[in-house]
Amino acid sequence: MTALMYMLFISSRIPANALETDMILNPNHVDFPATGLRVPSILKLHRLII
Repeated sequence: MTALMYMLFISSRIPANALETDMILNPNHVDFPATGLRVPSILKLHRLII
């Protein structure tokens, strides 16, 4: 069995003009507490490594 590992870039520095591939994690979203993050953050999916 081959295991897959995913790595991506998470930052709390959200740029004014995010890319289409960026996903902003908003603390007002109902699922935000499940992330374990303390501040609004951004997932930089264009830096995803599989």
